[in-house]
Amino acid sequence: MRLLIQLILLSFLLGACEKIVTMEELEERNSIYFKKNSNIPFTGKIDGISFGVYTKGQMKTGKAEGEWYFYHSNGNLDRVGNFQNGLQDGKWYFYDTDANHLKTEVYKEGVLIKTLSEEEK
Repeated sequence: MRLLIQLILLSFLLGACEKIVTMEELEERNSIYFKKNSNIPFTGKIDGISFGVYTKGQMKTGKAEGEWYFYHSNGNLDRVGNFQNGLQDGKWYFYDTDANHLKTEVYKEGVLIKTLSEEEK
């Protein structure tokens, strides 16, 4: 029982130490992001205003990874999509400032493959 309590406490403390920064706190070197004044590629969450855009996502060893969200200044979603190894990958959905869907783009390893019509999305 005591071990279980210690494990729960340890996971809580590790979760509380999770790194959350804005993109403005990072610098890019050779397509890898580092916290400023660090030589260790950043791993952690991105959450906050970055260069005028509210951004949510995560980095793994200095590269964007997984689902990312970008928001207009009014709080509505601007675009959402996946990164894999720092490159856009899969479907990306774009919205206007009133949250109306504008377009869907499909990426493969950072290259735009096609823009989908309303029927295809």
